[in-house]
Amino acid sequence: MALSLQKSEKHITTVDDIPIGVISLENRGEGNYYLGCLCLIPEYQHRGLGTGAFKYALEYYSDWRTITLCNSGR
Repeated sequence: MALSLQKSEKHITTVDDIPIGVISLENRGEGNYYLGCLCLIPEYQHRGLGTGAFKYALEYYSDWRTITLCNSGR
């Protein structure tokens, strides 16, 4: 967990100021990012909140060119 916190920011998804999920992308340089985590509490799944978190991340990391979903040995 400590290494994960050092490698990438965590963005907390909230509903009515209650934290219900997190997304994190690791910047690997030159617009390349690794999606390390996208999770929601089960009661909040299937409501478009994960999609919203991902869209937020795309706007936040506006320099993105590629986003990798599986770790390629790094």
